[in-house]
Amino acid sequence: MSDLYIFIQNNEPGFTLSRGFRAAPSGVFAADLAAMDLSDFLNKQRITRESLSFIFTRSGEIVAYPDPNRMVTIKPHEGETVVALPKLSELKDPVAGGLFSAYRESSTPGNFMYAVVGRSYIGRVVEIPARYGRDQLLGIAVPLDEIEHPVIELRNQTLFYSIAFLVLALPLYVTLVVVLIDRRLARRPAPFRSIEDE
Repeated sequence: MSDLYIFIQNNEPGFTLSRGFRAAPSGVFAADLAAMDLSDFLNKQRITRESLSFIFTRSGEIVAYPDPNRMVTIKPHEGETVVALPKLSELKDPVAGGLFSAYRESSTPGNFMYAVVGRSYIGRVVEIPARYGRDQLLGIAVPLDEIEHPVIELRNQTLFYSIAFLVLALPLYVTLVVVLIDRRLARRPAPFRSIEDE
């Protein structure tokens, strides 16, 4: 995977993915991937409404982010256009920054629980295979309350339906029990009376 650069065809930033092959004849197969397309893809990969997926490097540069306008920094440098990947700190995204901090503390990919601005998140960092990008990681952050909310809602609905069923069925059950007891008492023969009792 190449570094980020400006495509000549459309003047947009992107990457080139290439792979060499040895055969007769040998050569290289390559495909261009626009940064905008990668950002759009990440934006569609939402686990919940406010979840976040992004690709970053171990040094904290953003390779792909759901908002393409915040991802690429284009600067003129000595008459040349230079494209630079922004640092996570430049994004000013507390969710992405929190996941990166949790990852840096452990220095290994994995699952992380962290809190940002009074909200708890579950994060996961996964290494991207080297053939798809050098030293790159995929970060996914999901607000904990968005995962718990449907479960709590389902529990509350189940509890409500159980109570409603109990309220409706209990009087019917009690009525049936009383009727059964009454019938059994009606079938019993009258108690035997002796002459002395009279």
